[in-house]
Amino acid sequence: LFKPLDAHYNWQCQDYSYDTIDEATRLTINAQFATLIGQSKVKTTFLVARDISGSMLSEAKGCKMSSYSVAKAMALYFSEFLTGPFANSYVEFATECRMKQWIGKTPVDKWLNDTSGDFGTTDFLSVAHLLVEIRRRGVPESEFPNGLLALSDGDFDRGSANITNFQEFRQILRNGGFSDEFAKDFKLV
Repeated sequence: LFKPLDAHYNWQCQDYSYDTIDEATRLTINAQFATLIGQSKVKTTFLVARDISGSMLSEAKGCKMSSYSVAKAMALYFSEFLTGPFANSYVEFATECRMKQWIGKTPVDKWLNDTSGDFGTTDFLSVAHLLVEIRRRGVPESEFPNGLLALSDGDFDRGSANITNFQEFRQILRNGGFSDEFAKDFKLV
């Protein structure tokens, strides 16, 4: 759907803006996205965590788009189902993690207004630390998404413990003030 806007796949192509995308393409993408959302049977609220490290500019196998753009499209899609303080949001991570909100009214607006990128590492555990920080700001567990969809093209940085990153992620949540039940039930994909 967003392939016409994938400026990251081909290093020779120009950055896209409203001046370089014709109106028919913009209207078609917006209408198709609205149809996708309207027909969705999504029952979960997953927050998308996008790896924005430099290696994400490589081609994602099977779709002739960059891994960066595939992750961006999925972040835009899943953000449509979030509510409360996470509505219209996603997180991006590389050396550090940041919560971001889409800017614009249409999917094409949101896509074109996002220019995230980093040439740092792939610190997946920084996402857990960000969630703890948000929790400490007073957001109740009941308003958090029920899972995280982490989109990355390669290996995460090694954690500090002698356990998997997913196990350490849950440990960080528990140690940061989330209940054992929340940490146990929080889906990590």
